[in-house]
Amino acid sequence: MKRLKDLLGRESRKRISEALFRRKSYYLAKYGRRRRDRVKIDAYMESTSCRKLNLGCGDNLLEGWLNSDILDTGNDKIFVDAREAFPFGNETFRFIYSEHLLEHLDYADGLNFLKESHRVLQWDGVLRISTPDLGFLADFYVNDTPENQTYLKWASQFYWQSLDVFKALVVDRYFRSWGHRCIYDFDLIRDSCKAVGFTHVKAVEVGESDFSELKGIERHGEVISERWNIKESLVIEAVK
Repeated sequence: MKRLKDLLGRESRKRISEALFRRKSYYLAKYGRRRRDRVKIDAYMESTSCRKLNLGCGDNLLEGWLNSDILDTGNDKIFVDAREAFPFGNETFRFIYSEHLLEHLDYADGLNFLKESHRVLQWDGVLRISTPDLGFLADFYVNDTPENQTYLKWASQFYWQSLDVFKALVVDRYFRSWGHRCIYDFDLIRDSCKAVGFTHVKAVEVGESDFSELKGIERHGEVISERWNIKESLVIEAVK
């Protein structure tokens, strides 16, 4: 009988290995951190009256915020799975921030994320989300502006190290790469926020806000450059 590594190609074995590692990391984080996280959460709540939650923070650790992620939760983060009930009481936070998390959830899980954010926000609390913009992709696909042509060449080379500069491939990969599950335009994210109870939703510029606590907290531009982060991103603020 052939062994598994003989039946699968190198890339398939690599993807399976990565998936198993992520699953192991998920359960270790979920069940191995609860007591320690509870102590950390309680200490944070006692330390400030302006409580701020950073969801899916990755390496973007914000000072003065309660930073959380689903994997690789070191001592500077707590475990939160945005697909489940958040481990906080009602009306706990003044601000919630999430950068490039929502697109990794399917639409039903995305609604749970919005619903739980609404639940744990104080009245007049603000949810700020940065996520890839379907409106940008639509414009990119149908309009051959010099800026879009420059983006096409950059994206093909930066993301996929490819010289195949086809718009359709760039758009397709936006939906299928990096674990993306749902890409939003403004109308969809606005109506989804309002469906779970947010009273006011508006689009804002990357790095800009009427609230000082929410200014300049995006970090995705450090990865892909501010020029393209501004072009790719849909940033909204929703008020409870």
